[in-house]
Amino acid sequence: MKLREFLQQQGFSRRKIIAAIDAGQIFLNEIKVESYGIDIQEGDEVVCEEKSWRCGTTPDQTDSHLLAFHKPIGYVCSKADPHNAIIYELLPKEYHGWYYIGRLDRESRGLVLMTNDPKMVDQYEHPRHGITKEYLVTLNKSFRKQDAETCLAGIHDQDEFLQCVECHPLDPTSYQKYEHYLLPNLVKSASCVMRIVLNEGKKRHIRRMMSTLRYHVEDLVRIREGKVELGDLKEGEIKIFS
Repeated sequence: MKLREFLQQQGFSRRKIIAAIDAGQIFLNEIKVESYGIDIQEGDEVVCEEKSWRCGTTPDQTDSHLLAFHKPIGYVCSKADPHNAIIYELLPKEYHGWYYIGRLDRESRGLVLMTNDPKMVDQYEHPRHGITKEYLVTLNKSFRKQDAETCLAGIHDQDEFLQCVECHPLDPTSYQKYEHYLLPNLVKSASCVMRIVLNEGKKRHIRRMMSTLRYHVEDLVRIREGKVELGDLKEGEIKIFS
């Protein structure tokens, strides 16, 4: 079996595998891996992003579980980061081995789903499964109608194609529905709050789109992943789903 196939079975996308190799985070029998096309054998030990597996061993039969976490600003979605606080610092120790589903950058806040089942990561993250993510994005100025059309059509940035499923400003009369998600001081001074829906979340996806269109993101909060909503979950709190 190829290393790539093995890691994809554990829930890693091809893009994540390449990024982990570039970052020097994949090891085979304690030797750093430089290509995902190498063969692995039964009994080999594979380490990726500090998670380890023994090839050919019986899979964990533990039931799959899902956890909703309200990430505050100032934390990154990572197992280890020498320069930033990580989300696991806010989680009880029994969840330190769980996998996060989709990242939020340090400056963003809101819903982060986590699971003990790596296959569930792919189910939520890969666009072929059609699971959408919803965000409220506060901008520094009014949003032009033609720019919404551009976001729906898609933008090329840094050799990647970035696109929204839905993208429109909130009518000020509808703020009440979302006011518990928004930062009051920014809403009063900002020119626009956007509702944006993605079916694939690439690195700093929304921020890069807005920057290309010459907007500055004042605040970004994820309020839904699939059918799971942030709801009234407070910052730093978790909710377990069976």
